[in-house]
Amino acid sequence: MIIIPKNTYEVSNECREEVVQMIVNAFLQADEVGNYDHSALPVCNNAEIVEHTFSVNKDKKLYCFKGDGIYPLGREHTILKKYKIRSCEAKEAVRMMIDSGYYFYETRSGYRKQLLFVLCSKRIKEPRTLEWWERRITSFDYTID
Repeated sequence: MIIIPKNTYEVSNECREEVVQMIVNAFLQADEVGNYDHSALPVCNNAEIVEHTFSVNKDKKLYCFKGDGIYPLGREHTILKKYKIRSCEAKEAVRMMIDSGYYFYETRSGYRKQLLFVLCSKRIKEPRTLEWWERRITSFDYTID
């Protein structure tokens, strides 16, 4: 007789307000400085949000995403907080930012464009300016936990 234990895994639907705020901060910070490399939300099972400081300006808190082999921090950075992102938190952050007038795009990276990321922008991109691997999204409908 074959015995298989029941799968008890459940996707959490509890949004942590602090994590949602950190996700929003990471998207806003990327748009503010024009650096999307460190603030593109990776759509993967190990996506994390990191609050850190840089050695030059320890008073200013910075935010970035981490996941799928992407770790943008070097030795000059001090990690203050780090959380694994839940799908419901990313969905809530994107929904709130879209309601506030921001635009979101899914984009792909990697040798075969196999890595999926979500980017935020203050301006809408015209369809003719998008690359074939980019697409505008109106909600975060991905499972990352």
